Amino acid sequence: EGLKGQFSGKTKREVESSDMGKLLDASEITIDKFYLSGELDNGRLVISNLELMTPYGKANLTGIADLVEDRFEQSNLRNARLVLRDLSSNFELLILRAEKQKQRSLPREGTAIVLEARGPFNHLRIKGWDY
Repeated sequence: EGLKGQFSGKTKREVESSDMGKLLDASEITIDKFYLSGELDNGRLVISNLELMTPYGKANLTGIADLVEDRFEQSNLRNARLVLRDLSSNFELLILRAEKQKQRSLPREGTAIVLEARGPFNHLRIKGWDY
């Protein structure tokens, strides 16, 4: 069995009342697999491969982040590529709702959603979505 985490108090109520919480059992998050290969050097994090497997799907991330130690939200992401695949039907429905609301589709390669992102963590821009 994988790593589990739960929300509590106000955060739990907010998650459960959100669209995500209504479609997914978001009150408890389970991570079945987590793998990270990378290096940190002088505030630069180079992620060669990050793999995450949950009941909602699988994710692979590669990229470079310039970290701002005291202001994490101002850290800058560049050359990042996130591939989401094997998504659960409820998670796919959540994404379809977001696409409908935004009136555009997320970039895909076959059935996988492929997001290329850049910019500061507090204002990430996604290729094919924001630019």
